[in-house]
Amino acid sequence: MPKTKPKKKPKKNKGGRPTKWKPEFMEQGKELILSGFSYVKLAKFWKVSRDTLYEWMKEYPKFSDTLGKAKDDYDTGRVEKSLLRRAVGFRFKERTREPGKDGEMVVIKEVTKMVVPDTPAMALWLTNRNSKRWPGQRQLHDITPEAANFIMNIGKKK
Repeated sequence: MPKTKPKKKPKKNKGGRPTKWKPEFMEQGKELILSGFSYVKLAKFWKVSRDTLYEWMKEYPKFSDTLGKAKDDYDTGRVEKSLLRRAVGFRFKERTREPGKDGEMVVIKEVTKMVVPDTPAMALWLTNRNSKRWPGQRQLHDITPEAANFIMNIGKKK
């Protein structure tokens, strides 16, 4: 039986539009993500489609990792700030608006309100930020039923 030559893979077409990718997009993208940009806004900023951005992320793994880490840092930081704010309480201004004589919305009343500190948010913040000083509560589901029964009956007279 005659041997057949293995088929060669077709070469990728190098034609088409040149890429808009630039190495400086890595640092620029990181900074934009940390300032709150989504991937969609990032693509619009660079005047490319979302699909192009995702292609760049596939083609340049370091770029993808940099953007992913920046997104995680932004999201985590945002949640941490919100949790801390809720734990310690905060003030905000509430404005009541009504249409004026010319139809424009006019502020007719401004009141400063206070959101009081939230105890569960405090506990969550402290147990996660300083677990040595604030170890949190031990959960009974973490121990055997026999041990839980023993603990529940300590101090009870028989």
